[in-house]
Amino acid sequence: MVECPSCGSLQSTSTDRERRLHTATSDDYDLSEVRAAVDQQELTELAHRAVAVSREFVQGAGWIRGGALEPLDDRYLAAQELVHVGGLVRQGLVQSEGEQLYFLELLRGADAGARPETATIPESLRAGRVLGYAAAIEAYRADLRKLLDDEPEPAIGEILGHLRDHIRRCQALDGELDPAIAEELVAAIRELTEYIDTGDPTALESARGRLSGLV
Repeated sequence: MVECPSCGSLQSTSTDRERRLHTATSDDYDLSEVRAAVDQQELTELAHRAVAVSREFVQGAGWIRGGALEPLDDRYLAAQELVHVGGLVRQGLVQSEGEQLYFLELLRGADAGARPETATIPESLRAGRVLGYAAAIEAYRADLRKLLDDEPEPAIGEILGHLRDHIRRCQALDGELDPAIAEELVAAIRELTEYIDTGDPTALESARGRLSGLV
């Protein structure tokens, strides 16, 4: 991996390939029309529309713009969670008032990057956050590998491997984990991004420590 000669960043921008690399294709994420129909449509129909808008956004999103890596953002995380929680609502599997209010809270703020506090998630919907965040991290991890040309330095490769293992665990358990674990995974990949961008070894050590502490 090439270090930038001007800033020392581990994310090189010195070649034509890296300047051309661009995966971010969509910034449009607007749930206002869905929210406007809250008083007119059934919850299942609102969920159907919210999932469709959110899925289109997450499928078109990316974090490499002209060779520059952007951090994993809250809008993407909220959108992925809304895809998973909205899927349950759409199927009529969300019945209690608390569950319905949580879905509406997600709908209210997801396109602005508002993420409800972990403590507010109804137990029945925790898997939606875990699976949503796992999907987000998996997508971001794929972009990271593209940027690093699939040849990261060993320390970065180690972190990416640990993240992959945790993502697989989340998926294998169908999201039945403490949502705090998903938050730790998000924090770890953001610290890895910081290390790649700045070369700060404390960010790398923090990411490694978070992942090694998860059970």
